[in-house]
Amino acid sequence: MFLVAVAWIMLVHWCGTSAIDRMLMLELRGLAISGPQSLTAGFLWLSWVGNADQRTPLILLATLALYLWDQRRAALALPIAAFGSTLTANGVIKPLVARERPDVVPWLTDADGFSLPSGHATGSIAFLLIIWMLTAGIDTRSVRIGIRGGTIILVAGMGVSRVWLGVHWPSDIIAGWLWGGAFALAAVLCSRSLPKGTGQGRA
Repeated sequence: MFLVAVAWIMLVHWCGTSAIDRMLMLELRGLAISGPQSLTAGFLWLSWVGNADQRTPLILLATLALYLWDQRRAALALPIAAFGSTLTANGVIKPLVARERPDVVPWLTDADGFSLPSGHATGSIAFLLIIWMLTAGIDTRSVRIGIRGGTIILVAGMGVSRVWLGVHWPSDIIAGWLWGGAFALAAVLCSRSLPKGTGQGRA
């Protein structure tokens, strides 16, 4: 998975901004202009939720709750996936690749730093990971699929919001999902070495 993520990042870096990136951004901006303002407001909210200022406290609280609930594997996997992926993406990959943010359309929100990969897309995979792990024990298939499906839509919405608002290329989002997914997979594999836990909480 890491190899796939690195291969995609290198491809984007060598090829530069592709015509598909520009076309998709212009198409989405056309929808933003012609569509209801509530749609843009929704994407602004999703982008806000995905910010590190909001995401980090939620991850820490979720990790603590999982530990107290005796879900050791999930409590280990969540911070590894969330912080490991975003720290390496923002602190290593972005400075190395140094891809500038889009200049195709005016931005609808504030952003700084380089563009590739998207930190929002990278970090949001951790939410998908933890929900996937926690719902594995749900016996009712329809409930399990519903919760997982809703989380997938939320994660996808966070990624699309960054393109909709004009601050990321579509290929940045794909790179973030791949990089975050690689860390999520590694976190799950590492966590399997721990006892599963009873899931009944601590006294």
